[in-house]
Amino acid sequence: MDDIAEKLYQDVTDVFGKEKLTISRIVVLTPRIISVIQTVGTVHKLSGQEKKQLFFEILKKIVSSADLTEDEKDSIEAFVDAVLPYIVDAIVFAYKSDVFKRIKKKAKKCFASCTN
Repeated sequence: MDDIAEKLYQDVTDVFGKEKLTISRIVVLTPRIISVIQTVGTVHKLSGQEKKQLFFEILKKIVSSADLTEDEKDSIEAFVDAVLPYIVDAIVFAYKSDVFKRIKKKAKKCFASCTN
């Protein structure tokens, strides 16, 4: 899994660029990273737990290599360890339960009636 993590780390850092890493930036990037890992994990036949491990492995590498003060890194690492697992679980649950599809469908109906 280390080869997969390294490749994904490179892809993620290439795509998401050189912006300063913050907690809010991590929250914004999380669904995108999960989406990539879901696709790669399916190809490599990874279990859900392995995908989650891969996500945190990549994220911890991003944090450790970021140009941040030690206090900033400590703050982000505390967030990643204490809060982010629950956010990841909620996002994965939403993907699996088609919550996003239902919201999109209802939003289309709402906006269609607004334009008529």
